[in-house]
Amino acid sequence: MKAIIGVDSNEYTDEILGLLARLEFPSPQIELLNVVDATLPVLTGDLVGAAAASFIDTRRRLGESVLKEAEDSAEKLGFKAMTSQVYGPVTTTLMDHATEQNADLIAVRAALRGPLDSVVYGSVSRALAMGSKQSVLVVKGGHWKDGPVRAVIATDHSEYCNRAIEHFLQLHAGGIEKVCVMTAYQVDDEESHVLHINLAKLGGQVDNWIEEHLTEKTEAIAAKFTAAGIEAEARVVKGHANDAIRETMNDFGGELLILGAHGHGFLERLIIGSVALHQVVGEPYSTFLVRA
Repeated sequence: MKAIIGVDSNEYTDEILGLLARLEFPSPQIELLNVVDATLPVLTGDLVGAAAASFIDTRRRLGESVLKEAEDSAEKLGFKAMTSQVYGPVTTTLMDHATEQNADLIAVRAALRGPLDSVVYGSVSRALAMGSKQSVLVVKGGHWKDGPVRAVIATDHSEYCNRAIEHFLQLHAGGIEKVCVMTAYQVDDEESHVLHINLAKLGGQVDNWIEEHLTEKTEAIAAKFTAAGIEAEARVVKGHANDAIRETMNDFGGELLILGAHGHGFLERLIIGSVALHQVVGEPYSTFLVRA
């Protein structure tokens, strides 16, 4: 696996490297990338030329310093990382560079912004979640502890999501101690009425039918992790997907949420639907968005 790590602060980079070390991907290739964004503050008059050159040069030198610190941190964790510095808008440059290098993963640290203890994260994470062709790891929270990782796998059972889970299994993350494979479903009044009309044999047990159907699928995915040597359990949760994922993360003690993509069929709309972006930018736990 080849990972591009966006570097703009050594403290944040330590957290990304720490999580990657704990995940124990076999023989990872790590590139530490500092993007020098040459976008200038609003300047006027004769100061523009000199100020622009000084501003960009300062960012370049700061980036070089942070890259050296990050390289030292990577070495302490056993990573032999290469370093690069490029110029351009941060998000598009990260994505373009990852594509040019045929990378599998872009990893960034998302920091809380604003005076409130909210879950509003930076625009880079949002843009990567929406536009990156590579898988995206968004690291949040405080410093990472040592030891194995407990992860929640959220699935909508769409074909794409199934491929994403297979792809993640092929990455062979040996540092995952246990996973909880979960799916959520929600049936509104109209959908429940339609199901009752078209599935009369259910005898009013719409929820039971859905839960049995989803439990079978979710347990089948959990069995794949068990076969890969990772302890796994399966859960089906009724309720809005974002609430169900948050509840499962808290109850399971999950440190990392792993997501594929969305489904668009009828059953898939009853399950997770379009929640990946919210999980990446709107929740406090780290998220691994897998592209298949």
